[in-house]
Amino acid sequence: MNVQELLSELETFKTSLLMYQPFYAELLLNFPLKLSKEVPTAATDGRAIYINPGFFVALEPAQRRYVLMHELMHILLMHPLRGAERNAKSWNIAADIVVNRMVDDFARSLPGTMDSLALKRPPKGFFSKPNLHQSVEDLYTLVESGKIKELLGKTTRMLVDEPDLLFPTHADGTPLSEAELALAKRDIQTLLKQTLGSNKRGTDGSFALPRELMLLAGPKPINWRQILKDYLTQAVSEDSSYATPERKYLHMDLILPGHCLSEEGELEQVWAFVDSSGSISAQDMNRFITELHRIVRDFNCELNLCYWDTQVTDEYLRLRRPDQLLSAKPRHSGGTDISCVYRYVQEKKLRPYVALILTDGYFGVPPKDFAKTLDPRRTILVLCNNSENRIYKQIGRVCRFKGDGI
Repeated sequence: MNVQELLSELETFKTSLLMYQPFYAELLLNFPLKLSKEVPTAATDGRAIYINPGFFVALEPAQRRYVLMHELMHILLMHPLRGAERNAKSWNIAADIVVNRMVDDFARSLPGTMDSLALKRPPKGFFSKPNLHQSVEDLYTLVESGKIKELLGKTTRMLVDEPDLLFPTHADGTPLSEAELALAKRDIQTLLKQTLGSNKRGTDGSFALPRELMLLAGPKPINWRQILKDYLTQAVSEDSSYATPERKYLHMDLILPGHCLSEEGELEQVWAFVDSSGSISAQDMNRFITELHRIVRDFNCELNLCYWDTQVTDEYLRLRRPDQLLSAKPRHSGGTDISCVYRYVQEKKLRPYVALILTDGYFGVPPKDFAKTLDPRRTILVLCNNSENRIYKQIGRVCRFKGDGI
């Protein structure tokens, strides 16, 4: 397995989680995955997940997924941020005991028939005795006092002695101030609230947030579904700037004139046109599919998804279910000419209420009078890099996957 195959496998796991655990899938997509030979196995500084490609390739696929969730739990529990000024090795052991128990619980919640979602413990690690539910601070005290053997079940030592928690620092290596640590903690807490609010399930037991995360998220998660509906149904004038109070998610830009909703409050005729020329990374593509999943779920709508390069090559119509979205893959790749999107809309005589166009920004020149084909006020141009072109704002509302965008 080469590095690209490894990254593609992990991105596919994130996307597959949307069907069964969208809460964790959306959280995973908020933290970049970086390759680094400077970490012996895998690690996190609370802002990104680092993996040693040699270590990861040697693991089984289910073990790789376990380690990925292990690092995510460290981030969500703010272990790199909370461990400042403590003994790094002891803090790491205590934190690993906590997150491994949580990942074990998470693994049991996944459907046993889905091999692509199965998680398996790596060959070595710190795993607690059954029913050990102490806080990381209490466990740290016990580890420091030499009582580690009393905490562990049948397990072996880590592959290496270096901790997998990297305490965050500035670029020059200086530690973050107390104020900066507090701000970083607040950002993660806000992310937890937002993601919990957008994935709140009913009382059927299909979604059980671990107690540790519930305490960090707070007792009143934000209900993003209701907020988005409120935004969408407000009377927005034709000359509105469509400004939003927050640009965290792509589908928060879907602030359109009120008649884009049906009488039942459903969003109508959403079309997504995805550049399949090969210049968009698997990570950005999967993040975009995640946003499409949110739109379908939050607005109870049907989605039409088309891939394009120099022509619209693959079309998937009337999608609703997550499995339909996950199986809607591009089968062609070539150059890039955005004119084909407008030709397709004209030839099919389409009138999208919302059109989303994902591209790298290098797509040629749109046809003359393109605005008559796709209304710029109902078009969102999603750019996966920081390129600039004055034509962008003429095409539609601009969102970005990188920089200060979503």
